[in-house]
Amino acid sequence: MDEQRENLDSLLKSLYGEEAAEAVKEDIRLGDEILNSHPSPEPDAAVVEEIKSNVLAALANRKRVHRRVSAYRSVVAAALLLIITGLGVRFMTYQETPYAGSEIAIEDIDTADFFGGDLQLAMLADEVDEIESSILSVSLDESFSDPELDMDEIEMEILEVSSSLWRGL
Repeated sequence: MDEQRENLDSLLKSLYGEEAAEAVKEDIRLGDEILNSHPSPEPDAAVVEEIKSNVLAALANRKRVHRRVSAYRSVVAAALLLIITGLGVRFMTYQETPYAGSEIAIEDIDTADFFGGDLQLAMLADEVDEIESSILSVSLDESFSDPELDMDEIEMEILEVSSSLWRGL
């Protein structure tokens, strides 16, 4: 307690100076005496119990809300995990599909270097080029290189190529 009084004295002297610090110190002492001579009344026991019951009810409600929010968050997190896993499985699986439709030998593909050595991508690019040239010849009313190929087959090939692109080959 003496150390606190010394700290208060040094603080008051640094803020107010020597003479004014003594007056402020006396005012603080008188204020403490007044507060000590007039103690605060004790609250009614019923009021205290009502406040305690209100606080306990608010805490119980808060716990219920917290549990409900935690449950909703868990459900959302699980749903997101399932969706992401499903999308990952659907779009990330690698399916080995046989290459059909063109009689280009794998050794003759010069675009393989462009696709980083991925021969399936190179074959797919060649097939797309072939389909594009067929569409161009149809739109220019040129004769087909293959007389059995008609517009419906070209559209089916386009759909097949575009769907295989989205599936990841």
